[in-house]
Amino acid sequence: MNPGEKPARFGLLFHLDSGFARAVAGFARAVAGFAPAVAGFAPATDALRGIGALNVRRSRVRHESDRRTLRFMNSITTARDAHSWMRWLTARTLDAAAAIPDADFRREVPIGMGSIFATLCHLAQAERVWISALEGDSTAAMTTSDDPTDLASIREALAKVRTRWDAYLARLTSEECDRVVMRVREGREVRQRASDVLMQLPTHALYHNAQMSFMFRTMGHALPDSSWIVWGRERLIHAQM
Repeated sequence: MNPGEKPARFGLLFHLDSGFARAVAGFARAVAGFAPAVAGFAPATDALRGIGALNVRRSRVRHESDRRTLRFMNSITTARDAHSWMRWLTARTLDAAAAIPDADFRREVPIGMGSIFATLCHLAQAERVWISALEGDSTAAMTTSDDPTDLASIREALAKVRTRWDAYLARLTSEECDRVVMRVREGREVRQRASDVLMQLPTHALYHNAQMSFMFRTMGHALPDSSWIVWGRERLIHAQM
C-alpha cells in the first residue's frame, strides 16, 4: 500500500462522516427556518398570558364583589329578622305586664331602670332615639318629659315609632348598612355603622327583658320564654301553614 493511499475502511468512514456532517447541517438549516415562526408565536403567547392574568383579576374582583354583596344581604336579612323577633318579645312582655296588678307594674325594684313600667318606657325611648339618629337627628336624646303614662300609652308610643322603623327597614340597602351614623350622647359625639345600630336595639331589648324577668319573679309573676329559638320555631310553624 502506498503511503498516501487510504485503506478502504478509512474511505468508508470518511464518506460516512461527510454524510453525517451534511445531515447535521441540513437539520441546522431547518431549525433556523423555524426560528422566525417561533418568534412570531411570542407576541401571541404574551397576549394570551395577559388575557389570562386579566381574567384572573376579573374573577377575583367578581369574587370579592359577590362576597361583599352576600355579606350585606345577610346583614339586611339578619337585621330585619332581629327587629321582628324584638317586636315579638316586646309584645309578649307587654301582654304579661297587662296581666299583673298596676301596683306591681309600677313597683320600684333595685335593678335596671327601677320598675317594669320604667323599663318599658326606656325601651320605647330607645327605639325613638336610634331611628332619629339614623334619619339624621344626631341630638335626639332620652327624656322623661314625654314618657308614656301607662301601659296603653307605651303601646301607642311603640306603634308610632315603629312606623318609622318599618319605612327604614323596607328601604335598607348594603350601602346604608355600611354608612357611619353619628349621635351625640352626654355631650360627646359617638360614631357607629348603621348595621351596628340595627343590632343594638334587639340586644338592648333582650338585656332589659332579662331584668324585667327578674322583677316579675320577685313579685310572684313570670314572663314567657321569649328566646330567639322559640320565635324561630313559631315562625317556621306559621310558614308551613
